Amino acid sequence: MALVESNPIFQIKGRVGRYVIKKFNGKRVISLRPVHYKKTKSRVALKLQSNFVAVICFAKHINSIQNLVSIWNTSSIKGFSAYHKIIKSNLKITKFGELTAQNIIVPDSIPSLITDIQLNKNELMVSINNLTTLKSIVGNHAATLVTVFVYSSSKRKTKSSLHISSMLHHLKIEDCPGDFQKCFFISNEQPKMGNRIRHLILFSTLIWKSSASNKYEWCSTYSKIIK
Repeated sequence: MALVESNPIFQIKGRVGRYVIKKFNGKRVISLRPVHYKKTKSRVALKLQSNFVAVICFAKHINSIQNLVSIWNTSSIKGFSAYHKIIKSNLKITKFGELTAQNIIVPDSIPSLITDIQLNKNELMVSINNLTTLKSIVGNHAATLVTVFVYSSSKRKTKSSLHISSMLHHLKIEDCPGDFQKCFFISNEQPKMGNRIRHLILFSTLIWKSSASNKYEWCSTYSKIIK
C-alpha cells in the first residue's frame, strides 16, 4: 500500500484501472485490486459476511444521528471514528446475519433508566425510572430520548433486508417525576411494511448534558424485541 502526496491543486480519489485511491486513517493511500475475486463457499465466511452487512446498515444509521455520534466520539473505545467504533462494538454480538437485542446504539454506561417500551399502532409508550438523581446533574438542560426501530423484512424465505428508522424526543427532566410513563406519537412510516415485517427490535437510550461539565452523558442501551 502506497501513500499519495497531497496536491494543492487537486486531489485524486476513486478507481484508476486496478488501482484504488482512498483516505485511510487520515492519510490518502493507493492499493491494487486483485484481477479476480473468488467467491467463498465456507459457511463460516458466509456467516461473517452476512453479519458484516447487517452491522454496516445499523452503523450507518446510528452514525447519521449527531447526538449518538458525539457520544461514540468521546467514548474510550478504540477506533478511527465513531462509525468504526459502532461497527467494532456491534460486529462481535451479531449472529447469523441478524441484529439481536444484544446490539447497542451507545457504548455501555450506567444501567438504563428506561425500563419498558410498548408499541401500539402509532403510539410509543416509554417507562423511565430513577430520574431523581439525574435532576441534580442535568439542571436546566433537557434530556433526549433516542429510539431506533430495526425492522427485518422478508420478501423471500432465503432473503431478508433491514429497514431502520429513528425518533428523537426532548424531555425537560426538572418537570418529570422520578418514575413516569410518557406516550409519544410516531409517524406512519413505521407500520407501512405491514405483514412483510418478520422481526422488529427497538433500541433506546436517554442522553443528557451535565450542567457542571456541559459534556454528553448517557445510559446504556435498552432493547426490546417487539415481534
